[in-house]
Amino acid sequence: MTILPQELLDHILDYHHASVSSLSSSSLVSRSWLPTTRYHLFRIPVLYQKSFGRSPRDNTKTFLELLDSPLCTFRHTIQGCVLNIEFRDRLHRCINALGIHTTLTETLLITQYLGDISLTDSLKIPQRFSSIRSFVYSNMSHVWCSDLPQLITSLPHLDSLAIFTNIFRSVRVTLPDFPTMQGQQSFLPNLRRLRLRMANPSLILQWILNHSCYTPQIDTLDIMICHNSSTGWGLVEALEPFLKANSDTLKNLSIGLDYDLDLHHELNDHTIPQLHMGNLPNLRSLTLQTHDIDALRQSTFSLLTGHQSVLDVLTLDLVPFIPVEGSYDEDHFRAILGECLNIDFSNKVKSLRVNILCPVIPCDRGYLGLAQTLSVGLLPKWEHIGKLEVRIIRGRKWQVDSVEYINRRIWGSADVPYTEKFTRIGTL
Repeated sequence: MTILPQELLDHILDYHHASVSSLSSSSLVSRSWLPTTRYHLFRIPVLYQKSFGRSPRDNTKTFLELLDSPLCTFRHTIQGCVLNIEFRDRLHRCINALGIHTTLTETLLITQYLGDISLTDSLKIPQRFSSIRSFVYSNMSHVWCSDLPQLITSLPHLDSLAIFTNIFRSVRVTLPDFPTMQGQQSFLPNLRRLRLRMANPSLILQWILNHSCYTPQIDTLDIMICHNSSTGWGLVEALEPFLKANSDTLKNLSIGLDYDLDLHHELNDHTIPQLHMGNLPNLRSLTLQTHDIDALRQSTFSLLTGHQSVLDVLTLDLVPFIPVEGSYDEDHFRAILGECLNIDFSNKVKSLRVNILCPVIPCDRGYLGLAQTLSVGLLPKWEHIGKLEVRIIRGRKWQVDSVEYINRRIWGSADVPYTEKFTRIGTL
């Protein structure tokens, strides 16, 4: 490929500089020779300030200096921002600067580290960023922002909401109360995508359903349930009525169980052993993940039996290896999959993807070899008709305070293992 002279490239970029839409659609975005000094024009800014143990990292100072400069030329290109900031005063400074110099309309991600902080009264997010269409709240602490419900209902243009609880060992994570707001004429009128990663997603699902002004119109629902049981689906009692309410609009659905033995639950927490998804006539993409192969079979079989239309993609994330329990029966896995994925269902699925999630742990007991054996001849009839794709996805071990580890957590991905897991639906 011919390399453009840098002077000509700069001239082209300067010509497009005043138009965000032109910049975004420009083929220059995908060119490897795009100068690093221009990256901010095409990528959402990621601001981080984290101690990282002995290696503190902070890029907020430089960004704020550029943003406050009277010669700054890229303010109008900032449509979203990721704020992975540990200290409260620095978070205030970044929010203030963004509120003064930018008009955010896309994604705002906030990671909370230490204690409670007011998102509405102190940070004034509704007043400063009332036009944002996507909000991500990632909690790295056992204390939640008490005004999170108020913030959610104060963003009228919100079409994507993601809430991630990053579970800490031996800590009971408590969500704030989600009361029904009185006197509202509308409630989340534009919400289309909802992503939750927490121990009890039913709390938020039920809160949404209970609101008298809520009009169901979700098309993408992505839920990861953190639970200390390797069986069933965890605390998702409100999921079935939520699916029923949004059945006419739901197109993409992802449900997963993230097994965490050290996660504490209350004695009266009601787990769901079986999940009946009901009739979802417009569903096109379904992803299921759990350690319980029997629960996976029941949910998959019930959906395919009652589903009248054709799924574009059915993805099953198998988690056959639980290191602390050490139980694995390959013949049982094969028999259950063969039962729930009868070849008669092939006319209801265009593409079947089976991912075998394989952990990486210090005392590796040959899980990779077991996964490779399981992947061979798993569903031969589906493979014969060309609709089956089987992959082994291995985890990685990150240093706890590394940038990679933090990034995995703030985006709601499983930290260890399964960090190579492909991006789930609804990713921002």
